[in-house]
Amino acid sequence: MQGDLKPPFPSWERRFFYCPVRDALRQHALAIRGQRPKENAKAVLRTGGVKMMRLRDLYCVVAILLTTGAANAAVVTFDELALPAESYWNGSDGSGGFNSGGAHFGNNYNADFGSWDGFSYSNITDTLAEGMAGQYNAIAGTGQGSSANYAVGYVGFATPPTMTLEEPGFVRGLYVTNSNYAYYSMLYGDAYAKKFGGADGGEPDSFMLTITGRDIDGNTAGTVDFYLADYRFEEGGEDYIVDTWRYVDLTGLGEVVSLEFALSSSDVGDWGMNTPGCFAIDTIEYDPASSFAGSYTEVGISGYVDPNNHRLHADPLGDPNAIMNPIFKGWATAVVDYEPAPGVDAQWADPGKALGPVTGDRLDIVSLGDLNRQQIDDGLQPGRITLSFDEPIRQQAGYEFVVFENGFTS
Repeated sequence: MQGDLKPPFPSWERRFFYCPVRDALRQHALAIRGQRPKENAKAVLRTGGVKMMRLRDLYCVVAILLTTGAANAAVVTFDELALPAESYWNGSDGSGGFNSGGAHFGNNYNADFGSWDGFSYSNITDTLAEGMAGQYNAIAGTGQGSSANYAVGYVGFATPPTMTLEEPGFVRGLYVTNSNYAYYSMLYGDAYAKKFGGADGGEPDSFMLTITGRDIDGNTAGTVDFYLADYRFEEGGEDYIVDTWRYVDLTGLGEVVSLEFALSSSDVGDWGMNTPGCFAIDTIEYDPASSFAGSYTEVGISGYVDPNNHRLHADPLGDPNAIMNPIFKGWATAVVDYEPAPGVDAQWADPGKALGPVTGDRLDIVSLGDLNRQQIDDGLQPGRITLSFDEPIRQQAGYEFVVFENGFTS
């Protein structure tokens, strides 16, 4: 392809942002590394001297071609951490935390009181221990997928439980469950906390985990809420306290360098939350931002994903679970100018089809045209479209700009 793509990426902004141009049939986005800004809040695409991707002579807006599919994720499992059988680590060595799978997990241990907050890790399988005796126990009985180790978070009065990546990245998701301590406190009540639902089971109680992603500058990239217990349903039979490993999708956070964990409960008193502030996590999947660097033929990003299958690629025309990948943060909103190459049929010359989210409709496209060798030699200009965005495209460590294209060739 001849010509250029000129996305503006202000160097002082580092928040994750994607702005795909809409092209319909293929459900994979093509990612392009950012350059210094040349035009403010515009993207310019030109066709050139080779045939573009097309379907039955429908020429489509395309950019640098990538392979499809997502890069292999890094996974934090905690299983490389050495522990005797049926034991735990709680920071009593004063190290201030531990590392696993390219991430650091903070820990605050108070030797005077023998107390801790932040993160510990454990391989205890006892699901019957209650009260403080069950604070290091995952109610699921093992790590996620029957693995040995898992991490336990405790929300104390100092720094919130925090996971920090070695480099910025995109966290796909993680698994979470209750600790024995919190589970049995909510199920039966204890000396400090109420039985969820009250004596008759009708009180609307809840226990919620909030995960906050922070970018490299410490700004909030986004938050995700997950209910570890929910008794707010009108039908009491729908009330639940989580007792298995549940997957939490975090793709909507975009690029982050850390995750902070907080808990909130409907059961509060004069000193704050009465429900024990414990939870367990395991199998954290993330893509380091550097994994998206290098050759443009290495990495593709799925445009549609299945939220029930670790956001793997899904076909929007055949998979009822397919949703637009939440990693995309914005879309082209206006056409600044459009000059197709000679010969583009009128039905494919509507530049408005480059605006807004993709639809999955193979005919919902705009063409820039196609030049043959003779036209190139004669000096004909390639097709061109300039699009603008309500939100600026911001520079960050990974990809900033995405183009959807047609996946069929002639």
